[in-house]
Amino acid sequence: MPTLEFDQALITTRYLVETEDEGWKLSLPSAKEVYAQAIEFGKLVLKRGTPYVSLNSFYTFTLAGRLCGPENLSRWMMKKPELAHRLLRVATDFAIETAQLYVDTFGPERFVPYFGEPTTANQIISPKHFEKFALPYIKDYFEKIQAMGVKHSLVHVCGEQNLNLPYWAQVHMGDPAIISIGHEVDLDVASKYFPNDIIMGNTNTTVMVNGTPQQVYENCRICIEKGRRHPGGFILAPGCELPPWAPPYNVWMMTKAVNDFGWYE
Repeated sequence: MPTLEFDQALITTRYLVETEDEGWKLSLPSAKEVYAQAIEFGKLVLKRGTPYVSLNSFYTFTLAGRLCGPENLSRWMMKKPELAHRLLRVATDFAIETAQLYVDTFGPERFVPYFGEPTTANQIISPKHFEKFALPYIKDYFEKIQAMGVKHSLVHVCGEQNLNLPYWAQVHMGDPAIISIGHEVDLDVASKYFPNDIIMGNTNTTVMVNGTPQQVYENCRICIEKGRRHPGGFILAPGCELPPWAPPYNVWMMTKAVNDFGWYE
């Protein structure tokens, strides 16, 4: 469990794959076994009237990094590319299997997968490695889930990914998809790459935690003024998860900014 001041999520203390030999021998349990409780939770969500069910687990490159650690994955991309591809294939197949489980259980029309890729950020990998190691598996995932009948998805292009945007734009992620971006990517830039999708974002999460209410309000105003110009539609949201330590009054200021500026003319 998180223990440090700025930790917000569970922390991996030992990776499933720590050696090359473990990587070649890796096999994962069935999605049905892993997500049994999540499926039951999804049924409860729908029973209470929510029209859609989702799951925060669908990614390819980031999942591979969570199996072996981003450090090992980055090292093996350089020195053992066959092993890196093997782990990416295992991760992608598992993500596709899990999507199929949700489609079979809830139907494609009620399933909106969440797909986040923080480990593909340019603070971690180069655009060259994104094209070679991440893009083929991301494309494969979306092609497979769309063949299942899934029409929409929520995709979080996390962190500094400006150099990767031309590659992300090659992926058909939904009709439309909701593309969530971090504060590192300008909304006007994202609009050019994803003109037909809904853009979601991208208030600065650090400002949400440490900024004054007026700074939060101004940050949201700027996002709304840019986002409302996007032809595909816009959703105001934090550039990443809403920090649990964000002062309640700062969160309320987001609502005030929406009420003051967030209406289409």
